[in-house]
Amino acid sequence: MKRLAAAIVLLLGTAHAGPREDLASPSQETRNAAAAKQRTAFKPAPRSKFTSLVAKIKKPGMTKDKTLVLLKPYRPQTEGAGASGGGETILYRIDDIWLLECGFSDRGDGKVLGVRLVSSIRDVWVEPPSDFTGTWKTYLANGKVSHEMHYEHGVTK
Repeated sequence: MKRLAAAIVLLLGTAHAGPREDLASPSQETRNAAAAKQRTAFKPAPRSKFTSLVAKIKKPGMTKDKTLVLLKPYRPQTEGAGASGGGETILYRIDDIWLLECGFSDRGDGKVLGVRLVSSIRDVWVEPPSDFTGTWKTYLANGKVSHEMHYEHGVTK
């Protein structure tokens, strides 16, 4: 029976991942349906979910390397960075709602200078096909429209 199921998956492709993942589909229909589901089902994580993580990172002597170890379970994605006057700031996406803004010293020790949670809903961008003509919509993780663009032969109008 397992072989039959595996053969069906190989022939037909994998099943839909779910509304959250389908927001990144190349199919406009799939994204629209996923967004409709997300608008009713989306439950943002409260800030309190991450307060112990922030407290650990704020401990004296914490470094960038140790911070990255703590962030590993959240599979962080870098969503911006900047540098100035002896340090760098990096934004790590740790959730569909939350970014962790971390400031690190660049004086060789990589010590944490500051950390804070920033509320910013994840944007799920999907490139249209190169010769696309029509309306192309992308969505935020909560199912609300992020971008609605009109294309003619791959060029925005």
